[in-house]
Amino acid sequence: MWRPSTRLTREWALAALLAAATVAVYAPIAGHEFVNYDDNLYVTENPHVQQGLTAESVRWAFSTCHASNWHPLTWWSHMLDVELFGLWAGGHHLSSLALHLLNALLLFALLRGLTGRTGLSWFVAALFALHPAHVESVAWVAERKDVLSTLFYFLTLAAYAGWARTGQAGLYRLSLALFALGLMAKPMLVSVPVVLLLLDGWPLARLPAWTGWPPPPSARRALGRRLLEKAPFAALALASGVVTLLAQGTAMVPLRTLSLAERLANSAQAYVRYVGELFWPTNLAVFYPLPRVFSAGVAVAAGVALLAATVAAVRWARRLPWLPAGWGWYLVTLLPVIGLVQVGAQSMADRYTYVPYVGLFILLAWGGGRLLEGRPAWARRAGAAAAMVAVVALALVAARQVGHWRDSIALFTRAVAVTELNDKAHDNLAVALLAAGRLDESEAHCREAIAINSGNDAAQSNLGTILFTRGRTADAAAQYRVAVALQPGDPDYLYKLGSSLHKLGRLDEAAGWYYRALQRAPEHPLVHFYLGEIMAAWQRPEAALMHYRVAVAGQPEFAWAWLSLGRTLAGRGRLDEAATAWAEAARLNPDLAEARYSLGTWLATHGGLREALSHLEAAVRLQPGDARARNNLGSALLNAGRPAEAAVQLEEALRLRPDYPQAADNLRRARAQLLPEAQ
Repeated sequence: MWRPSTRLTREWALAALLAAATVAVYAPIAGHEFVNYDDNLYVTENPHVQQGLTAESVRWAFSTCHASNWHPLTWWSHMLDVELFGLWAGGHHLSSLALHLLNALLLFALLRGLTGRTGLSWFVAALFALHPAHVESVAWVAERKDVLSTLFYFLTLAAYAGWARTGQAGLYRLSLALFALGLMAKPMLVSVPVVLLLLDGWPLARLPAWTGWPPPPSARRALGRRLLEKAPFAALALASGVVTLLAQGTAMVPLRTLSLAERLANSAQAYVRYVGELFWPTNLAVFYPLPRVFSAGVAVAAGVALLAATVAAVRWARRLPWLPAGWGWYLVTLLPVIGLVQVGAQSMADRYTYVPYVGLFILLAWGGGRLLEGRPAWARRAGAAAAMVAVVALALVAARQVGHWRDSIALFTRAVAVTELNDKAHDNLAVALLAAGRLDESEAHCREAIAINSGNDAAQSNLGTILFTRGRTADAAAQYRVAVALQPGDPDYLYKLGSSLHKLGRLDEAAGWYYRALQRAPEHPLVHFYLGEIMAAWQRPEAALMHYRVAVAGQPEFAWAWLSLGRTLAGRGRLDEAATAWAEAARLNPDLAEARYSLGTWLATHGGLREALSHLEAAVRLQPGDARARNNLGSALLNAGRPAEAAVQLEEALRLRPDYPQAADNLRRARAQLLPEAQ
């Protein structure tokens, strides 16, 4: 009878322990919400993603650079989640957790297969799975690209290692295909060709060791062959880099805003800060603002430290081959996001450590293993115990960090608490508080964001929205003008300025700003809706119909646009089309009283009496002071043979509006029907 070997049983037990610990730490994300930082771009306000996996949405994903990235595989994964879970945030979070767990197990298997060191490989995988800095990549739905691309990263390395050891050409082609898929999930994988070369040195031992410079001819020939093997990978990486530069063109910070010297200073400091965060992962935040002033001394010290570490790794390469491999992995994989090409206003980001930390984890694991080589058994057991204590400690801190991602208020309250001069965090917290109806707190944080950075156009616009919500429309319009001045091409700012002027009754000015918004965003549903409202007010029904139709085409769930479309169609005598629009409005928003009233009234005259009563009763319940709805409900009840109930509604209609002749006539009819019953 076959029985599993002790080694195999141990590996399965370690894998199960790793999986259980990961799930235990991250399980609470099933109850987390979407956050107001990019989740809207990726899911909650993205109509293409919300279609699910359709032919149209799949094509869109392949052709768009929305969110300043070309990553169709990531879009498809979000669409699949919508197919499976709709807009239940917990389902989207659990998908990310499943990918993270798979990545951790794959990393364990990859390192175990490459090195034969089960314990050290497990330690690296456990650090990867449970380090608090990795919470951001897992608990943030918009960072699906991290966990998804990393799956293909590790699969690419595994297939390449299989080819390097067996020579099977199919595995090489598979590795290349997996790399291409990974680039379609996130372009950060452009570092793969260099990482493959590092793996050739250790642990694959496909590069000869030498001392001195230049290397001997045999070493140069071997290195040339290895470089030639990476050429197809490099070509894919180059193509991805070009596409990414084109996609992120508008999001890149220009040199006049952040100079090359400042970028170099920030990059050197970020490399060192990430190492510090590895060992002391506290005070983590979703956003770290760039320093107002860079210290030349600090930057030079950081650069010297990095250079010294790199020189040491190279010098000790023959004795400790894992040292240049691990350190090189860290330097190279972090390079695309270190800030030399700056996208956004962050100085660093926890999510950027998701793959790079693997190199440092290797240094910790194999460095610890080297220190314990030849030591007594008790010393090795003590080392293993210390490693387990470190893993448990990280898991506890990670579990606490997971809690900070439960919703937008918690996330940005934490960021405000642990960072300084963070206008982005104050602004996003203001938006979250506004959504929760906490206007005083929201305004305070928005004004704090502006005090920190008056050039924060989003904060200026959001303050306008807060003032608009408070009913201070003129002040809101002035605030929106500030946002437009800072960012003249933003269609949302142009729309908001137009809407505030619209509410003030300044329709000509409002229409002008709406048209400017359409120049930037020709299909903007809200702009078309409000332009339709203006056209209707100006007695231009055909123009109004055109705008309403564009609005509902761009945002099919826009109930108010369907209602206005129906109202305008009815005014043109196209009642059947109007009824269709009212039905859609009522379906999308059952509490939209006018839609229920209009649809019920139409149904009452077109043979749908039972359904008409349902809609008219809803209209009365939603707007009990609407005499029209009560009269029409009374009339429908009369036609349904229920005169007593009709009389109640008609009497109330006349109480609300004594000079309502139609209600008075209907009430006489109801009483006439009741008279024979009384006799």
